[in-house]
Amino acid sequence: MSDGLWVVIGVIIGVIGPLVARFVWDWYMRPILIIGKDVPQEAENYIHHSIRIENRGRTAAKNCTSLLTVVGMEKGDVVNRTDRHAYVTTNTYRPIKDESICWALQIPLQTGKAINPAFLTIFPGSTRLVELCGVWRQSLEMELPSEMGWESRRAVLRGNKEYEMELKLFAENVHYDPHKHNRKFKLVPDLQKKDIIIKRIDC
Repeated sequence: MSDGLWVVIGVIIGVIGPLVARFVWDWYMRPILIIGKDVPQEAENYIHHSIRIENRGRTAAKNCTSLLTVVGMEKGDVVNRTDRHAYVTTNTYRPIKDESICWALQIPLQTGKAINPAFLTIFPGSTRLVELCGVWRQSLEMELPSEMGWESRRAVLRGNKEYEMELKLFAENVHYDPHKHNRKFKLVPDLQKKDIIIKRIDC
């Protein structure tokens, strides 16, 4: 084999080798996000339902956010409440499709108020809760949060109906995979428990 060919082979190895090594390292160290189950927080008159998100990878998942879709939602599902602000009402109606929701974590503002953020970082080996809905025990009316938190709800839905919801999870440094980062849930009213049952639908 000629010296020139060895030089070409050496150059190729010198260029491709570090690229392959970097790819393997990035794959090994990547964040791995898992959408878990419902984790309810119960009070006497109200229940928060949140979905646990876990990072099983070796680096932080940056700027994680979730989008919510209410499958088959109709205008008649919306409840107008003067005591609770909501973006979607019967007068300002639109379906809830890929709308941002917030995390079950409060961050203080300079004004002294606290908000639930729409974006946060999930560190390796840790979990966070993303807010799915809140339920009033007496009426089973269901409140959906917005990206602004519970101060500005997305909508209030009537509680005598089953709903199907789709949750999508995204992060700045995670490649979106619909098989891993997209989950559907069925929300079934339970009159005996005065709550809803959230059943995960495996896609």
